[in-house]
Amino acid sequence: MDKKAKRINYTPDEKNLLTQLVHANKDAVENKTTNAVSNTEKDEAWNRIAIQFNEMNHVHRDESSLRKQWSNIKQDLRKKAAESRRQLYKTGGGPPETKFKDEAMILEVVNTKTISGLDNMNDCDALSQPSTNTYEDVADNNAEDRNIQDRLAKRQWAQKRRPVKRNSAVEDAKLEVLQIQAEMLSQEMSNKNKLFQLEYEHKEKMFRLERQLIKKELGLGVLRFFYVHFLI
Repeated sequence: MDKKAKRINYTPDEKNLLTQLVHANKDAVENKTTNAVSNTEKDEAWNRIAIQFNEMNHVHRDESSLRKQWSNIKQDLRKKAAESRRQLYKTGGGPPETKFKDEAMILEVVNTKTISGLDNMNDCDALSQPSTNTYEDVADNNAEDRNIQDRLAKRQWAQKRRPVKRNSAVEDAKLEVLQIQAEMLSQEMSNKNKLFQLEYEHKEKMFRLERQLIKKELGLGVLRFFYVHFLI
């Protein structure tokens, strides 16, 4: 049995979602500068893309898979551009047979020269050609972009307003028991203080009575002494 998990191919909706999220972070993702700052910004951007993608998609895709898929999307667009150029040569000009669909946003993210092949030594004879995207295609892309941005904003707003998780019945019962125990302990301490006060007052009264008895006995002893020695 193959131990490697079977990979699920990206659906058109997933590719479109990834393109929308990359477009929102295009300044960092497609930054051609290579230094510590730009690399950190690029890693942070891809981390955000992965989090947002998995929040809005049913199939989990890790960051490495998303990066690879974005590279594949750009590679597919390069192949389509090359095929379009070959058709121009074959037909001697005129509109190419290959139609570009939902790719205006990708062209906004990446360098157009890179896609058309002007920077590629193997495609040095590339011809410039008008875009085949219609106004309806661009409008649809913009509408989908706004839709995804609205979904992200609503999700973030819902997370901020998410109510505090209530305790379970067991946790509530434990808290109630702790409160009862605290009240019982407080009452016990109060009773002990009252008992101590009563014992103290009782001992003080007994001490005063003993002093009074001692004084009386001393007084009687003195009277007997005078009576015996002086009056008899």
